[in-house]
Amino acid sequence: GADSGSGAGAGSHPAYAVIKLPRDGEFGAVVVGSSMEERYPETAELWSGRLAYTAYLHVGLARSWILQYSLSREGDAAAGGSITRMEAPWPYNIVRPNIAPGSIDADALMVHGFVNQAGRFEQLAIVFPPQFAQARFVLDALALWQFRPATQGGQNIKVEVLLIIPETPE
Repeated sequence: GADSGSGAGAGSHPAYAVIKLPRDGEFGAVVVGSSMEERYPETAELWSGRLAYTAYLHVGLARSWILQYSLSREGDAAAGGSITRMEAPWPYNIVRPNIAPGSIDADALMVHGFVNQAGRFEQLAIVFPPQFAQARFVLDALALWQFRPATQGGQNIKVEVLLIIPETPE
């Protein structure tokens, strides 16, 4: 279900929507080894030489948000080339900032960081477009997300993530 919140939204629209999903949920499909490089060339360097996973988040908008994730470079190095199946981080508490149509001024907003072993975003930063005016508003909302952490071999693991928020047409 979704609840609306108030705050720094535009006009009389709520600033964010809260979407609660079951904690034991799972993605209908996860694309393995997929890079969004063709559609979003800004992502090319991020996943270079690493296996990336792509899942689509239904956040109550016409266009799904895209969550890409991979072992962090440190985790990748520790694995030493061995490949063990990784379970996706599952967001069960999503706080979606309501971004006004046309305000991204690019095809998409891209947020890079990590989902830690406790199931929280950390070290989030807007990577594209670099001068996004509502960066603090978006990052504050994302800091409220809660995930069932990614797992590998039955252990919670930290994963590197790229959240791609498509521009909403005006």
